[in-house]
Amino acid sequence: MNNRDSISISKLFYRTLAFLSCWYFYFASSFKLRPFPSLFWIGMAVLCLFLGIIHKTKISKMDIAYFLGMACLIILSIFSIDSFSSMIFLANYIIYYLVARMTTNNCEGESIHSIILFFSLVHLICLFIQVIMPNLYISYILPLLPDSIHTTIIEQMNWNGVYYGFSVQTSMSAMYLSIGVLISAVRAKNERKSIKKLFYIILVGLFLIATFFTQRRGSSAAVLLIVALIYMRMKGNKLSKILFVIIFIVLLAIIGIQNIPGLSGIMNKMNIFIASGTIMNGRDSNFDLAFNALLQKPLFGWGGGQVETAIGYAWLENSYLSILVQVGIVGFLFFYYPYLKLLKNTVQNIKYEENNILDFSFYIQILFLIMSFVENYYGEPQHIFIFFMIVLAQNKKNFKNRI
Repeated sequence: MNNRDSISISKLFYRTLAFLSCWYFYFASSFKLRPFPSLFWIGMAVLCLFLGIIHKTKISKMDIAYFLGMACLIILSIFSIDSFSSMIFLANYIIYYLVARMTTNNCEGESIHSIILFFSLVHLICLFIQVIMPNLYISYILPLLPDSIHTTIIEQMNWNGVYYGFSVQTSMSAMYLSIGVLISAVRAKNERKSIKKLFYIILVGLFLIATFFTQRRGSSAAVLLIVALIYMRMKGNKLSKILFVIIFIVLLAIIGIQNIPGLSGIMNKMNIFIASGTIMNGRDSNFDLAFNALLQKPLFGWGGGQVETAIGYAWLENSYLSILVQVGIVGFLFFYYPYLKLLKNTVQNIKYEENNILDFSFYIQILFLIMSFVENYYGEPQHIFIFFMIVLAQNKKNFKNRI
């Protein structure tokens, strides 16, 4: 076997690993499509660690910052109310990072992007099937989800116009679709061929509409803001771009937001909240509980994964507050330092070079920063896998040079 064949087999192997990992991430709601998830991720992490040792993978500054930060958090778990559970929970962050790190180190960034776009498209199709052909959705897609959520999904679809697609949580559906929006927008921005550019622009519109149908206000607002930022950063006359935005807003006012597919549900939801005197949907009371819990254990927190014990609810829809409650002020600094370091490096690199890899990395980091105010993006370990699969991806030139 010559060197070229060996490299081809290696590429195929790591693309398969990337595909399987994304399969387990994107189909997290279906135990029928992803059996033994804990065993899979642990096995993948062990395999990736073994391959890293075999290939003598160089440890980067990011690796050092991330592993040191997580090691400190695990050590600080001795101050938590359940040290063992906290350590296990925090160790999951290392597991997902290892899988993403080794996969991106051995698989071209564009291949990873294509895999991610594929799975985002699967969720897009499932959601539109639910919207357009609900009977088909109920017959073939819904049975793949846990039985316990079937009634809720059907009731929300029929009575509130809320669509889950292939997920048990609208927040997760919105995340999958938001990722699809960003990768399509980035490719549309950098694509030179008109037909492909038009294709990706259409995808942006479809992903946006699908995001609206989940009725996740934060996700919808965040992706619209980032898409606008991507558009303003495109090459061309700034004045013409501003003029286009003004015309778009005027047309939107004439057509009416209520007539845009999916947005009518969000507007109705907002009107209900406003009529009730708050737009927080009960989050403000949870935030009060979280602040009180933080005051009880301000330095080291209650422990990783101990949000429910601290506030009485398992889910706190604010990553920053969630991390503070779990690991305290000291742990908060250890936790977020690697992400800030990564964002700083990305901003510096993007000043000198623009391509799909860097752009997608930058915008996904912006998405996580914004969405963490209204969702628990950083606070859920599995989310870290897709985050690092995107931000650690390498462009073809760097990948070839490294090989």
